[in-house]
Amino acid sequence: SATNQWFIPAVRGDIPPGCAAYGFVCDGTRLLVFGGMVEYGKYSNDLYELQASRWEWKRLKAKTPKNGPPPCPRLGHSFSLVGNKCYLFGGLANDSEDPKNNIPRPVAKAFCLEVVPSRRPLLLCGGRRIMPGFVCAAAQRALPHSLVRPGPPLQRGSP
Repeated sequence: SATNQWFIPAVRGDIPPGCAAYGFVCDGTRLLVFGGMVEYGKYSNDLYELQASRWEWKRLKAKTPKNGPPPCPRLGHSFSLVGNKCYLFGGLANDSEDPKNNIPRPVAKAFCLEVVPSRRPLLLCGGRRIMPGFVCAAAQRALPHSLVRPGPPLQRGSP
C-alpha cells in the first residue's frame, strides 16, 4: 500500500504454522516459503506459496529428487530464486529424535527446485543477512539493468 502503514491481510487457504529462521523468495506477487523452526527443536521442510494478490496460501508438494532424498527439515538456510530455479543450501538440521533435546547439525547439501516463473519483476532474498543496497552477481546477470542498482562497495570491517 502507498500509505506507509502496516495492515493485517485477511489470508485464506493452507495457512502455514508460525515459524522462525525460514527461507523465502519473492517472484512478483508470489512468495515461496521453505523450512524453518515451528517450535523448539522441531524443524520443517514444508514448502508454501502465498499469492499476495489474493492473500491465498497453498502448501506445495515438490517431487523428490531422482538421485536421493528430499531436503531435510532445517532452519537458517539460504533460499534464493534465479530465473525459474530456487536454490536451497545450508542451515541447521536437528539430529535428535526428541525435539526437546535439540542437537543442531550443519547441512551442506544443495538442492535446486524448478518453479513456474511469474511474469513480474524478480526480487532475490535469502541467507542470514540482507544488506541494504546489496545485489549479488547472479542478480546482476538475471535482472534487466533498469532493476539492478548495486550498493556501494563494502568497507573493511563491515558486516
